[in-house]
Amino acid sequence: MATFWDASLLQYLAPVFIFILVFAIIYGLLQKSKILGGMQKLDFIVSLVVSLLTLISDNAANFVGSLSVWFVLIAVAVVMMTLMMSAGIKGEITEMPIGKGILLWVAIIVLMVVISTTFGPVFNPYSAGANPDWWALQTIFHPKVFGVVFLFLIAMILINKLKE
Repeated sequence: MATFWDASLLQYLAPVFIFILVFAIIYGLLQKSKILGGMQKLDFIVSLVVSLLTLISDNAANFVGSLSVWFVLIAVAVVMMTLMMSAGIKGEITEMPIGKGILLWVAIIVLMVVISTTFGPVFNPYSAGANPDWWALQTIFHPKVFGVVFLFLIAMILINKLKE
């Protein structure tokens, strides 16, 4: 039964939103960086082609859709934290309440989670359709290797903090 709060119509509009988001980001990056000489027509064509290619690939569209949801949630959380922390402050807010480094690490973690959930079957050599001849991939993506890399990363961060 359809209700007022039913948002199932948005699943049909998701490709349009993904197209507009990818187009706007690519066009903005190309205009700002002037990689292609800053010509608007060329930047428009390149961003149009990239956004259309994103729609053709199901994995790319799922990746952009999942990533955009997470980054919107992060942006809302940062805005809410800024409002809560500035409730007792008189004057203007000049900085974010949390460090830019923390926000960068959260963005990297979210990016890794979205990549692993979207492209997991591609990178997982243990899935049902994986090629058994990929011994190098099976070694690199083995859970024990990930555990050791994670422990080394934590040790590296702790040693770096103890030096300070």
